[in-house]
Amino acid sequence: ARVKEMAASLEQASSRGKAAENQSAAVKEQLQQLAEGHKKELEDIIAKNAEEREKVQCEVEVQRQRVASLVQEQQQAAATFEQQLKEVESVRDETAKLLKQREAQVTELETEMQKLKDAA
Repeated sequence: ARVKEMAASLEQASSRGKAAENQSAAVKEQLQQLAEGHKKELEDIIAKNAEEREKVQCEVEVQRQRVASLVQEQQQAAATFEQQLKEVESVRDETAKLLKQREAQVTELETEMQKLKDAA
């Protein structure tokens, strides 16, 4: 009887051990599937981040080129303005010179007219 009890107890323990092993294997399988799912999610996130980073880098490069173009346009505009300013200053100086000549001529004519009046 005692041997039967021990055999039954041993059988129950063996049965519980197998059940625990099966449960452990099932849990291990679930964890592995969960880990694979998370790994896939992380890989997707990493891929999306890489795509976004590439898009942003492309956009930054486009903006950098636009800024460089605008800077070049501004520099050209400034150079053109400087050239036009020099031309305007040259015309102004020439006009001032001609004005002085005209004033000298007017003064000379006024002097001649006064001489003629005095002579008359």
